[in-house]
Amino acid sequence: RVGVNPPTPSLEINGCGRETAMRDEIVFAAMIEPLRRPFKAKGLSLDWLDGKRCLDVGCGNGLYTVALSFLSSNLVIGVDFDRARIAQAKRRYKTIENLDFVVADVDQLPFCPSSFDFILCLRVLHHLKRREQAIAEMKRVLRSGGILHTGEML
Repeated sequence: RVGVNPPTPSLEINGCGRETAMRDEIVFAAMIEPLRRPFKAKGLSLDWLDGKRCLDVGCGNGLYTVALSFLSSNLVIGVDFDRARIAQAKRRYKTIENLDFVVADVDQLPFCPSSFDFILCLRVLHHLKRREQAIAEMKRVLRSGGILHTGEML
């Protein structure tokens, strides 16, 4: 079980040294906080994520995807349509075993129905012309009883 604190090996993701480790812990704490809210609203803790398959839609550079990978011992996938950002995330986080990044469009996710227990989609929907299609596609790959959390800038 991984828990809400990143394991020590993760502190070497961005390099080595005490300052980098401290920065990584601060970044991790900042990434976790928005994840707590939807769980607290449902009467759950972040422990619910352990062992769950997670998807981060519109993952960009992968920071939230990495945070999810520390909370779940199962596979965590980040998707984004930007090939360069996915390539960068793959290189940067290649040592995290339960983490993967995939180039994909939110309108056509390359996953089987009911593939994920938790889907995170932060600051993405306001960029889309076909929001309803994107939400329908996320629901398609979400397992029954799973959680879909979206968040937008106001």
